[in-house]
Amino acid sequence: MGQPLPPSVETYPLAGEGAVNWDYTTSHAQLTRLYENAKRDQWNAATALAWDAPVDPDSEILSDLGISIFGTPLWERLGERTRLELRRQQLRYTLSQFIHGEQLALVTASQLVECTPQLESKYYAATQVVDEARHVEVFVRYLGEKLAMPVFPAAPLLRGIFAELIKSPEWDIKYLGVQVLLEGLALSSFHVIHDTCQEPLLKAVLRYVMRDEARHVAFGNIALRGLYADLTERERREREEIVLAVSDMMFHRLKGREIYEAAGLDGEECDALGDRSEVVQTFRRGIFVRIVPAIKKIGLLTPRVAESYARLGVLEFQDCKTADEELFEQEP
Repeated sequence: MGQPLPPSVETYPLAGEGAVNWDYTTSHAQLTRLYENAKRDQWNAATALAWDAPVDPDSEILSDLGISIFGTPLWERLGERTRLELRRQQLRYTLSQFIHGEQLALVTASQLVECTPQLESKYYAATQVVDEARHVEVFVRYLGEKLAMPVFPAAPLLRGIFAELIKSPEWDIKYLGVQVLLEGLALSSFHVIHDTCQEPLLKAVLRYVMRDEARHVAFGNIALRGLYADLTERERREREEIVLAVSDMMFHRLKGREIYEAAGLDGEECDALGDRSEVVQTFRRGIFVRIVPAIKKIGLLTPRVAESYARLGVLEFQDCKTADEELFEQEP
């Protein structure tokens, strides 16, 4: 009804139930602690960062090592102008996917406020909504204001994950998909980009965002722990399917064909070279460092999931520390 939506707006049918908890007794100490940390660590993207600092969009802001064809014979044949364009498109693409991923998290975090039955989870999810809005804001501003680059469309990976999760009627599946899987991917990606970033303002942006994301991943780990002990076989199978589907998408569809095509290269050829790249394989495995132990701790590292993770070469991470363990260990 009313005015038609602009072409940029995509709508999804929603299913599920809202939940109101009339018992205001708080009893979950770790979630309460996380909520207190979230209130303490709020920051204003407009004033916390040096937005007046000059940024050269043609410099090596992100290391060329992150370009999957780097070091290949094709890379060596490229002229300096093409390499520069490829560097710009890699930066534009990376920041654009951060923007889209943060909006996905913004939408699903707002759903969690509505549908989670636990009062402490509603408290914390409300702070995450603010965090995610700020993350969208800060990446949009850096890409548009400092780099003068338009936003790339959302990658098929993010669209696929979004379609899997936003329409789910089960509140815990939103936790599982976004807080554990997608936020785990984001946190690992931010760490890699931060450690190789050579531009001070973007490095500061990532440092602030990573602090928030560590809490978000910890939230999913804590909220789901113990929840899956009494699942029926059908319910467990449904959650296994989410873990398997989203994990497979993250590992196999984390590509950058759009980057190469925007730079005037053959996307299929570059993707094939990237698939054989040791750097790309290491990165794909590395994004599961926080995901696999979380899946184990919440009770979903079933034989079927373990077999899939073994094929991906990431099962060895199962005994690593989870995000909440890392977070609370770092506190004074």
